[in-house]
Amino acid sequence: MLWKDFFYYSRSERRAILFLLLLLAALTGSYWALDGNGPSVPVWEREESAEIDSFLAHLQQMDTVRSPRYVQRSRSTTDVPQPPRRGDVRKKAGVAWGKKKDAAVSPDSVSPVRTDFYPRQVKYAAGTVIDLNRCDTNELKKIPGIGSYRASVIVAYRQRLGGFANVRQLQETGKIDTAFNRWFSVDSAVVLRKLSVNSDGLERLRRHPYMNFSKAKALIDYRRRVGKIKHLSQLSLLKEFSEKDVEKLSPYLSFD
Repeated sequence: MLWKDFFYYSRSERRAILFLLLLLAALTGSYWALDGNGPSVPVWEREESAEIDSFLAHLQQMDTVRSPRYVQRSRSTTDVPQPPRRGDVRKKAGVAWGKKKDAAVSPDSVSPVRTDFYPRQVKYAAGTVIDLNRCDTNELKKIPGIGSYRASVIVAYRQRLGGFANVRQLQETGKIDTAFNRWFSVDSAVVLRKLSVNSDGLERLRRHPYMNFSKAKALIDYRRRVGKIKHLSQLSLLKEFSEKDVEKLSPYLSFD
C-alpha cells in the first residue's frame, strides 16, 4: 500500500489502519527486547548459554590448577613451618624429656624404665620360725610360697577363730598345706578370744568356724531348759555336737 493511497480512505478507516500498525509494532517489540548490544536471545536460549559459560569457566579453572606454575606456588606455601599439634608435642616430650626440640634423640639417650617402684620381696631364710598369732601379712609374705592372697586368708581365718590354738589349724583354711607348718609356732601364753556359752547370742555363736546355726540354736535352747551351763561335758549330751566338735571347741569356750 502506498502512502498516497492512504489518504483516499475515510477517516475511520485510516484510524483503524494506524491502530493495527501500532499494535503490530508493540507485539514485535515485546518479543525482541532491545539491550545495549542489540536484540537479546529468547529465555531458553539464555539459560543454555549460561550453562555453557559455566562449563567453560570450570575447564579454565582446572587448566590453571594443573599448570606447573600453580603447582610450584602451592608447594611453596606448604613448606612454610607450621606450629606443632598438641599430640606431636606430647609424643616428643615422652621420647626425649628435657631435650631441645630440634635435637636428634638416639636410642641410647632415652632413660631406662624405672623398676624400683615395686621392690622385690625379701624372703626368710630356711629354718626361720614366726609366731602364728602375732605375725601380720607383711611377715607372712616373707615365707617362700606365701603371697598376698594366702597371707590374707591366714589372717582372716585367725580373726574368725579368735586365734590359733595349734599350727595344724592352718590346713582348715583349704589354701595352706602341711609343708608350711614348719615355718610357724604357737605361743601358749597368747590368750585366745573365746565364746561365752551362757551369754552370747545366736549370731555371735554361729559365726565361729566350729559352730553353725543348728549347733548355736541347740546350745541356746539347752541353757534355757537347764539354766547355766557349767562344764564342757554337758555339750556332749546334745546330738548336734560330736566328740570331735567338743574337742575342737574346748579352747574357745568360756563358762563364766
